Amino acid sequence: MPFIIVAILLTYASALDAALCLQKLRSSELYDTFGVEGKDINGVDLIGAEARKLAVSISYHDCRDHCPGGDRQEPFKWHTFARQFSQWLLPWLALLSQLPYGAETRPENIMSMILTVGSPTLAGYSLILTALNNYYVASRFSQFRFPNVTEAKIVLIGLQQVPLRITHEKGALASLVVLPQNDEWWLKMNRLMTAEHTWTISACANLSWVLAAYLLTVIESLSDIGDEIFANGEAAGAIWLWVSSSICQLVVVLDAHYTRARQLLAIVIGWLVVAPKCDSIRLQSALSKANQKYAYVATHDRTIVEQAGDCPALWSEAGGSTSLYEEISSPPIFNYSRLFSWNICVDQVAEAFRAASYRAHKRQPVDSSPHNIWLDYVDSRCHINLDNRRGTQQQVIDYCTPPVEAGVWGTRTRWGPAVVSRMVAASVLALMVQWSTAGAAIIVVLYCPRTGLGCRSGAYLLYAIGSTIIWALMVLSGALSHYSITPCTGYSFNQTIPLATRTLGHFSILPVTTVRHRTFSQRLAGSFAVALNATGKALAMVNSVWIMCACIFQFSNVFNTCFCNASVFGNGEDSFVVLGLETMPEITEDSIRRAWIGAVGMALVSVALFLGFIWMYRKPPAPVA
Repeated sequence: MPFIIVAILLTYASALDAALCLQKLRSSELYDTFGVEGKDINGVDLIGAEARKLAVSISYHDCRDHCPGGDRQEPFKWHTFARQFSQWLLPWLALLSQLPYGAETRPENIMSMILTVGSPTLAGYSLILTALNNYYVASRFSQFRFPNVTEAKIVLIGLQQVPLRITHEKGALASLVVLPQNDEWWLKMNRLMTAEHTWTISACANLSWVLAAYLLTVIESLSDIGDEIFANGEAAGAIWLWVSSSICQLVVVLDAHYTRARQLLAIVIGWLVVAPKCDSIRLQSALSKANQKYAYVATHDRTIVEQAGDCPALWSEAGGSTSLYEEISSPPIFNYSRLFSWNICVDQVAEAFRAASYRAHKRQPVDSSPHNIWLDYVDSRCHINLDNRRGTQQQVIDYCTPPVEAGVWGTRTRWGPAVVSRMVAASVLALMVQWSTAGAAIIVVLYCPRTGLGCRSGAYLLYAIGSTIIWALMVLSGALSHYSITPCTGYSFNQTIPLATRTLGHFSILPVTTVRHRTFSQRLAGSFAVALNATGKALAMVNSVWIMCACIFQFSNVFNTCFCNASVFGNGEDSFVVLGLETMPEITEDSIRRAWIGAVGMALVSVALFLGFIWMYRKPPAPVA
């Protein structure tokens, strides 16, 4: 509303009267008074009184100096503004309510929305990254045959929205993987955290009506370009197409139950396809309840287990040992900040399952005493006799330690495995959607008379550049933050180091908790991470306001000035201004229509490719057990 009020006040202060200027030009009044010659649609001078009667354009300098209203905008037209705003912008704004939020506080949810609007590149990046993470986990766990593999895959996918940590102390992780008493933990955790942001009747209805309204409006605008071409919202509609991509992210994060992953339109449709579990309170509560009631660790007696207590295998960081607040904020747009720590946790859980699966395949029981043999009786659910999974604490730890003969190396880098390829793929697709939708908007206004880079196309270009810069700043801040809190030696799978000397590899992924334990480069990286993060958020706020202003200013004729209509940025001050579109040659109208069709087609194809990629990775292979 403030944008509308400002636009109205600006227009009524003083206004360019293009129709009156064209009338004076064709009647030779401007020629008789100032010697101004008229021009045709291509900017060619029309000499003589009879030729001037066919004039449709005027030089930029003559428009600025001699047309009524000078270099001011045309009057605000409420009926034009209301129609363009309600057809091209309002439906997309309504779709923002379908984005996944789920944070504990309103400021976090608002910042999530601001980052999404301010940087669709970042939203698309986090969306694709989430989808690829889901596929990575499911594909990796599909190799194992051991109890609770399916549940572990679902739990780890769902915990992308929390700062996940792993405890190896007292053999907690090994016990969680091996002990039959912890079967209930996996089942309860799976049920407690089942609350994904996915398809609902209201979401489907909203998407259907928005898409129907958009397609009908595009068809109507192409069939009748009209004399309000400068206030046309075709470009605004194209640049907001990324919203549909955002929604889609929801379905690819897979349902809580692998075999019932739901399907559904690029960022809204995408989130609906990925279905992230982003309810912060529910996730934290699920971890807390499961760890308190159902988590057990092995002891020095194979027949006795005790509750994990204050050493749960999987737990969530509450804050204090991370440089960025985004890591503990559950909206999935912040998944970029949790990528590395989550990836390392997944790696350690996967390697524990891999080692256990390898030894089970070799028919090796947990208790490796000479008198103990592998029992062939197969439990109906677990596929392995429960007695084969019992042992002392040290035996359980040894059972989940990757054996050398299995081909598993013992040390990783601080970033975790297979992360760069996912980041590159997510970056390419996010940039594709951002620049194809922004490019479509730029092309639509670029080919309006007078063609060339002007105020409208420049506004959309700045928005796309700003979105890309914000994405780069936020992703870099996440990487620097992770670097600042992790040891330079990476991490290993040795789970026997005493508590007093543990590091990241032994208490994965526990950050270096005190500043004095960090190197100078880590402290410097942490400071840079905070600075880049704050800069990115500030730019996101500015960019969100900018794109709203750009759309509203176009609808309200704020850009309808001699300067903007002459596209001075691209053509220089020797350009010309088209004043009369009612006599525009048919060939010119056809070229505009073709440019618009090509632009909208490009945007729709890129969104379809984006969603197609998500759909392709929606259903990875299922675990064998």
